[in-house]
Amino acid sequence: MGIRRFAKSHTAFAKGMLGLVDATILVVVICALVLVGLRMVRYFWPVSPAFVSNWTDYEEGGHRIGSAQGQVTIIMFSDFTCSYCLNVFNGLERLRSELGDNLTIVYQHFLSNPSDETAITIARASECAAQLGKFESFYRIAFQHREIIFSRDWAGLVALSADFDPLEIAEIQNCIDRGDGFAAVRASHTAAEKLGLRGTPSFLIEGWLVEGYDDVDNLYQLATTRRLR
Repeated sequence: MGIRRFAKSHTAFAKGMLGLVDATILVVVICALVLVGLRMVRYFWPVSPAFVSNWTDYEEGGHRIGSAQGQVTIIMFSDFTCSYCLNVFNGLERLRSELGDNLTIVYQHFLSNPSDETAITIARASECAAQLGKFESFYRIAFQHREIIFSRDWAGLVALSADFDPLEIAEIQNCIDRGDGFAAVRASHTAAEKLGLRGTPSFLIEGWLVEGYDDVDNLYQLATTRRLR
C-alpha cells in the first residue's frame, strides 16, 4: 500500500514538473516572439527621430573626438562596458577614417547600469585621462581592449597605449584611487537622463535624437540629410 502511494505521489510530482517545464518553455517562446515582433515593427515602421532644439547644450562637459569643427556633429551617449557601444566604436572609427575633419564626435557618459562598479570606475578612469588631455587615447584603448576592463587592471589597460608615459599611467591610477572623476560622470549621466534616454548607445546627430544602435552609415546619412534642411 505504501509503495502504491509513493508511486502515485511520485507520478503526480513528475506531472507537476513537466507542467512547470512546459509553462517555462511557453513563456520563453512568447518572449522571443515579442522581441522579434518589436524588431519587425521598428524595421517596417521606424519611428522618426525627434529634434532637440537645445541640442548643443549637451555638448557641454563632453569630450571631443577628432575634429573640433566638423561639418557634422554626433553626440554619443555611451558606456565602455556596453557591447552595442563597441559596435558603434568600430563603425565610427571607420567613418572617421573616411570623413576626416568633416566629422566631430562628442562623447558623453550614460551608464547602462548606474550601480555597476566596473562601469563607474572605467568612466572615472576616462575622466582621469581627460585631465591629462588624453581622453581620446583612453577612449580608443578602452574599446579596443574591453576584456581588460572587466579584469579591472586600469594601469595595465592604459599601458597598452603608446600615448601614455609611465608617469601618466601612475597619475591615472592615483586619480582612480582618490575617487576623482565621479562628479563629471554623474553630471554627464544626469544630462542623459534629463534628455529622457533609456539605453546605450544613443545619439544626438545635429540635434536629431536617435536611441539604440543603428548602422553607422545610416546615422551619418541622417546627419547630412537633416542638416541640409
